[in-house]
Amino acid sequence: MEVYMRLKKELIFMAIAILITFSLGSSTGFSASCKKCEDLLSTNFGPGVKITSAKIRNELDPPGGKGNPIPVSEYCEVRGTELPENNFVIKLPTEWNGNYFQRGNGGLAGSIQEDNINFGLKLGYTAAGANGGHDGGIADGTFCYNPPNNSNPRANEKLDDYCFGSIHKTNVLAKKIIGAYYCKGPTYSYYQGCSTGGRQGLIEAQRYPEDFDGLMIGAPLVYLTKITMRDIWQAQRMVEGEGLTNEKMKMVADAVMKKFDETDGLKDGLIDDPRKCAFDALSELPACPGDVDAANCFTAAQRTTIKRIYDGPRNSAGDLLFKGAPLGSEAIGAGPFGPASGWHGWIIPFPKAPMSIGAMMGSSFVQYCTLPPQGGGPNWNLKSFAWDTDWPNVLSKMSSKCDAYEPNLLPLKLRGGKVIHYHGFADPLVSPFASIEYYESVLNYIGDKATKEFYKLYMIPGLFHCSGGVGCSGDNAMFDALVKWVEKGVEPKSITGSRIVDGKIVRTRPMCPYPSVARYTGTGSIDDAKNYTCE
Repeated sequence: MEVYMRLKKELIFMAIAILITFSLGSSTGFSASCKKCEDLLSTNFGPGVKITSAKIRNELDPPGGKGNPIPVSEYCEVRGTELPENNFVIKLPTEWNGNYFQRGNGGLAGSIQEDNINFGLKLGYTAAGANGGHDGGIADGTFCYNPPNNSNPRANEKLDDYCFGSIHKTNVLAKKIIGAYYCKGPTYSYYQGCSTGGRQGLIEAQRYPEDFDGLMIGAPLVYLTKITMRDIWQAQRMVEGEGLTNEKMKMVADAVMKKFDETDGLKDGLIDDPRKCAFDALSELPACPGDVDAANCFTAAQRTTIKRIYDGPRNSAGDLLFKGAPLGSEAIGAGPFGPASGWHGWIIPFPKAPMSIGAMMGSSFVQYCTLPPQGGGPNWNLKSFAWDTDWPNVLSKMSSKCDAYEPNLLPLKLRGGKVIHYHGFADPLVSPFASIEYYESVLNYIGDKATKEFYKLYMIPGLFHCSGGVGCSGDNAMFDALVKWVEKGVEPKSITGSRIVDGKIVRTRPMCPYPSVARYTGTGSIDDAKNYTCE
């Protein structure tokens, strides 16, 4: 009864707040005269905002900026920056569908994900995105480091934008520009992002529920601080397991799949749920005779490294600090670096590279953004990271600022917002177990029935980080389902995902809302979604 009364009071107060917000917003309205595209260049959109270009275009730059531009319908392209370093682009189509689309970032951000923004533009949305609050690269954390010479005095502001501010600031600004250009605001606003973009989406749902009506959240770093430190753990283990290569991971993948493929009752090259599996790399992988490294076996150090990466980081007392890489993430499948193990690039460095991409992102964030006790900055070495002291120090400093663990999504639910959240069960970079833990925290806070009325989680077997792997996925299908849910009230059940090899669909499978899973009916092709049900 006490919990019920508390929630009832929250609902009443939030409903009043929303009504006040709407009444204030409606009183301001938009300008009666729409501005031309070129007029936006000289329009004042508030302190700290500088429009650097505003021009009509009818083409898109191809990926990488090479080759011939891609022709599209006419749109007004607005670029600029908002202090201290939040660079943005907003694309306003002449044939506008009346809605708004915004895209998040990846890694440590530092650039605008132009191709992903164009996804929304091509569908008729006003589409926008930013650089995550700073210029740099996806593995460069120097933006939030202020050296002793004070050459980066606004480092903390940039860190705030990266952790929680950039998406919101861009959202508010974009809607001002939309109002100036079209003389009205968007009817519906949508967000899409994966990885860091997924975390940014959760932050939006938790801190700024008024920004979006529908959010599609992929593989979010719910616990950014723990994930970045786990990257350091894996990098330390890779140094110890010298000689562990992408080629050797095929043997690991074969051993894991042979043991667990049929755990769900179907031999289909997928591990349905790695939480049901246990694998001891020390005893279940072939040992090298005399512990001399060779192509068809593993040294004791390599087997220990694999075991500890699956296991996860621990302190000197043996306490598990965070979940390790899931079984199935080592599989050989399509990925951002070509057909390879899911660990390739993310956990195992490329040939001749000093460390993996995951390690570069994690260590750079800790090195420059958290200023650990051993000094931080350019002289810091990831080998010196101390799990007994540095782990709690980083958490205490960064978690409340950067992590996305707040379960109270009632304000979003009250205003009719909807969330589709997905995560690959074979994600080698960002823990899929964290997505489950977060979703269950929302279920516990709001209640099972109330949560599922506006928020659904899809755990996808065989899917690597955001895309690729050996499983099925379907970003476009999920986004379509989100739009129908928001605008027509059509609650998504299962969503059909596809596995594409060499441009051809080789398998379809229903993606089921957690905790449901896809189960084969026993008849027909195992590669056809129509022969499965969600149970």
